[in-house]
Amino acid sequence: MKGKRIGTLEDLGRHVVSCSARAENGCLEWQNTRNTFGYGVVRWLGRNYLTHRASWMAHRGDPGDLYVLHRCDNPACIDPDHLFLGTKQDNVDDMISKGRQQRYQRLFSPDQLVAIRAEYAFGEVSQRTLATKYLTCQANIWRALTRYAT
Repeated sequence: MKGKRIGTLEDLGRHVVSCSARAENGCLEWQNTRNTFGYGVVRWLGRNYLTHRASWMAHRGDPGDLYVLHRCDNPACIDPDHLFLGTKQDNVDDMISKGRQQRYQRLFSPDQLVAIRAEYAFGEVSQRTLATKYLTCQANIWRALTRYAT
């Protein structure tokens, strides 16, 4: 549908499928623009949609406030048979069960947070020095000090 306007939900469904290819793993993978997490992105009616959500909408209807999750754990997959609906908690539980929670773990252990705050409170050490000591960046030390990392 290159160059054509995607007007209806039916048009969106055709567009999403036409811009996808069947992979060896059985997934129907989006071949165009993807975000930094590997999810496909499509513009429809002046708004960006994740392609797996757009595919669900075109094939199964509006999911409302529910999340569209992947059984296959492939962010580029738009195959409606590989997708299912769930709550935010279902999404978190699915992420943990598939071992993808590492990128969402705490920056510091509770003991490290206490130590960082105590060292900084005495005023003899800079955030940059603490960052070097804890093998992180100054911004993460700031988060620890301002309680964003708890």
